Amino acid sequence: MLTFSDFLPYLSIVLSVCVIIGGLFAMRQGYSKTTGEIQERVIVALKSEVEILTSRVADLERRNAELNHVQTTIVSALDKKAIKVTIDGDMVTLTDRLGASSVRKRPTMPHKKTGAPEP
Repeated sequence: MLTFSDFLPYLSIVLSVCVIIGGLFAMRQGYSKTTGEIQERVIVALKSEVEILTSRVADLERRNAELNHVQTTIVSALDKKAIKVTIDGDMVTLTDRLGASSVRKRPTMPHKKTGAPEP
């Protein structure tokens, strides 16, 4: 017959296995929870960045429309003075009413080496 002292090593082994299994399960749950929290933070950060970029695109589109309007106004004013403006890439040609023309190369825009372009 088994006595309590004979049963004790088996009980110890069963408890040890249960503790190990429980520990592994707890680690897995903690890892899953941490991973989920990190994913949520990344999603929120990316959504915020998309909103900012969308706003900047809208601002740049408005600014581009304003600049196109200014350019059209200048060309129209010069046409009224009988000065024809032709823009071909970086080359700008001005032709007056006598037919004399002047060709100029537009200066290139400086590019920043670091950082985002300013609006």
